[in-house]
Order: sequence, then C-alpha cells, then structure tokens
Amino acid sequence: MRQHGEVVINNRLARVEGTAAWKTFYLKDVKTSEVVFKRNFYKEQFNELWLDPECLPWLEGILEDAMVRKLEGAVPMPDIDPASYVEVQALADVLSGGADPGDIEEE
Repeated sequence: MRQHGEVVINNRLARVEGTAAWKTFYLKDVKTSEVVFKRNFYKEQFNELWLDPECLPWLEGILEDAMVRKLEGAVPMPDIDPASYVEVQALADVLSGGADPGDIEEE
C-alpha cells in the first residue's frame, strides 16, 4: 500500500508512507491539506493498525484502490444488443484482436 500512493476517500487524502521498517499512516483534508489523523508504526505492527476500527475503513479504501484495475485510455465499446448473434460475434472478434471496434455496426 505504501507504493500505491495517495487515495482520496470522503474528502480525505489517505496515505501510507515511509522507508525501511518505520511507516506513517495519515489522513489530510483535501481542501485545507491539514493533517487530521496521523499514526506512526513499524512495519511489523501493521496488523495492529489494520485491527484499529479508526484506521480500518481508510486502509481498506487504499487497498481497494490499489487492487482494482483501471482501464485508462481504453477504447469505449459500442452499445450492442446481446440478443443479436451478429453483434455479439462482431464484439467477440474485436475482443480477440481480429477486428477494429469501428467495424461493429449498430442497428
């Protein structure tokens, strides 16, 4: 999570940072940049931080953001009729790399 960087959750910037064994978990107000929560800990004590109900929602938010794959720069897929064999087959061709997304004609 330290390498993931900052995550904005409910107008708070959540971050885990630090090098070697010493880490810092903090929350900053997005608008004012004021640190509203800060906890220093050793890497080996992360499980204690994870079990702290005050920290858990923020840490889960960082973990979720780190684990969810984001499709940046992806080509938008056309709106197709799933009941149309021709449209579904054309989409399958596009996804397998055999056709260009512009080749799908919408009815």
